[in-house]
Amino acid sequence: MDRVIIVGAGMAGIASALSLARRGVQACVIESARGPLQAASYAPGGYLGPAALHSFVQPLSSFERMRRRIACTNPAKSLRYRMGSGQSDFLSRCLAFCEPNSADLVQNRFAALIGYSRSVLQSVTDEYGLTDYRSRVLLHAWRAADDIEKNRPTPSYVFGEVRSNPLTLAQMRALDPAILETCGFAGALCGAPDDTINAAFLARQVVTLCKDLGVAFSCRTQAEGFIRNRNGRVIGVRTNTGSVQGDAVLLCAGLGSAQLLKSAARTLPMAPLTAVSITAELSESTDLSRISLIDEDCGILFTAMDQRIRACGLAFLGAVEDKEIEAEFRRLYAAGRSVYGSAADWNHARYWKGTALALPDALPALGALPSLPGLYLNCAHGMTGAASAFASAEIVGDLITGRAAAIDPSPYRPERFGPA
Repeated sequence: MDRVIIVGAGMAGIASALSLARRGVQACVIESARGPLQAASYAPGGYLGPAALHSFVQPLSSFERMRRRIACTNPAKSLRYRMGSGQSDFLSRCLAFCEPNSADLVQNRFAALIGYSRSVLQSVTDEYGLTDYRSRVLLHAWRAADDIEKNRPTPSYVFGEVRSNPLTLAQMRALDPAILETCGFAGALCGAPDDTINAAFLARQVVTLCKDLGVAFSCRTQAEGFIRNRNGRVIGVRTNTGSVQGDAVLLCAGLGSAQLLKSAARTLPMAPLTAVSITAELSESTDLSRISLIDEDCGILFTAMDQRIRACGLAFLGAVEDKEIEAEFRRLYAAGRSVYGSAADWNHARYWKGTALALPDALPALGALPSLPGLYLNCAHGMTGAASAFASAEIVGDLITGRAAAIDPSPYRPERFGPA
């Protein structure tokens, strides 16, 4: 295969372009926005590290599964569910995976993907001399000392390493003086380096590397439908600026992927996840470049983004009204001021919203779509696309070029929920 058309220039799209280019395959990336990483990969937090990830698929008791199913018809704020048309079926499927044995299996598959992604990214970093992008300290903070003790032996986050001795607020502030003494935290658990920093910072380097390897980028280009040859094989896409053709098409576009599949009368049982964030300019005297913080009580992740600090909350499942988005913006604004105060200019913050798609088991769709020869998927990552992008790209790259994959790709195949 000589040329692949990639739809979407988020983390999954640019990582796929790099993976294919390193294999000698010519890649052309189509992006509807003004540039790479302008949609879900950028807005929901810009982090790579798995210790900040919260999956919808968690081991739950039968009582908790029932409570969440009831909550979908009467949304509870803490659950962040607001179900749109047809999405109650998605929640039922999702909660079936929350049966403890099923959830453990999903978590193991996700952990395999995350671990592989880290190793691939490290290999790329070493080979091409990418600038270090990782946070040196990740703080998991609580406002009640009992919560710190409760989470120390069995942390709620599955994938992060944690130092056993809790930090006091004074010790937190010694690591990061920008944290206010009045923030209300009782203390924190200190995570090991977790790759929890600016995905956009890394992405800019990856895009430059892709261009050096011959990848073509066509931004402000909206894919509108597939082009097939006389045998029915997908060989390109129709766009608002013309047709782009190759030997195969790879969908990495989130909502755009769903729209293209629908245009070809194909669907996957996906539901939208929406997350918002705000970023505020740091004062000249503030340095947060090696510190990230998770407010575990509020479900808010703070990360450094160049000379800005970003606050991002948990994702909403299903349809979200404007008033809910506005309320979430206000919540993030208040949290940023309470934790960091004047270390950042919150009054001139920028506001971001991103929507991604997820499958009921919270794992991505990776690989060929048997009913549409020539079409491959690397999508439905939910809010974990940045953390798993490089593994997903390698898996799909192996499948496209006929190489043996380093990890078993079958748990992520698009048709695992039935024919699409």
